[in-house]
Amino acid sequence: MMSLIDVQSLSEKFKVIKEKKEDLLELTLEPLEKDPSVQNLKLVLNLKSETIQGLSFQDDIGNKTSIFFQNIEFRNVKMTEKFEYSPTRNDEVTQI
Repeated sequence: MMSLIDVQSLSEKFKVIKEKKEDLLELTLEPLEKDPSVQNLKLVLNLKSETIQGLSFQDDIGNKTSIFFQNIEFRNVKMTEKFEYSPTRNDEVTQI
């Protein structure tokens, strides 16, 4: 399950299967190596509304957990102030 947290390693550790059905894109992640904690993870995206429709997870013994999203609303909030960070002398700053 920890490999799902590391976004950089997703393509290295999972086979990504894409399936498009009208305005929906279903992404299925299957581990390349046997993983006792995950059999697959599915993410359904609505391409028209640019929202997540659902997420499902299945473990190695067949337990399936599904989460469905409805009535998703985005607030159109404008930031009037710019965020500024001034590191102290002891802070470590890494440029990406």
